[in-house]
Amino acid sequence: MSRPVAAPSFPTDAVEAMLARYSACADRTPDAEGWEGCFLPDAEIRIFGPGRDVPLVLAGCEAIRAAFDGAADPVPHLHLVTDTVIEPDGAGLRLDSCFARVDLAEAGRIGSFGRYLDRAVPCDDGRWRMSHRDIRIRARLSGR
Repeated sequence: MSRPVAAPSFPTDAVEAMLARYSACADRTPDAEGWEGCFLPDAEIRIFGPGRDVPLVLAGCEAIRAAFDGAADPVPHLHLVTDTVIEPDGAGLRLDSCFARVDLAEAGRIGSFGRYLDRAVPCDDGRWRMSHRDIRIRARLSGR
């Protein structure tokens, strides 16, 4: 039988700040800090989605920067991240979040939505950064 124990302490403010830094970079927000504020230098992103049998893999913060900053995306958008579940994972944390990308053209429609599955670790500057992110796109507007 399970018994209640003291609740684990998670750095929720620091984790929320990490997720917000990612959204600011992805949304090309002026004055966004940069991808190195979100990811370790050797981080990996795997992108799964409709019509993609094999994930797109981006290995390293520089590859992540090149892929996202180099993508031609004329639609202004805003990433919303919610329902984040945080669990311990060795020396770091495992995060499971829902996301929606709101395309701001045409009265703000949902351009895509899905889940982020992340692993994050504390860094010597007091911030948390992702070592790994799976982007699991569940649906996307056609043409995106």
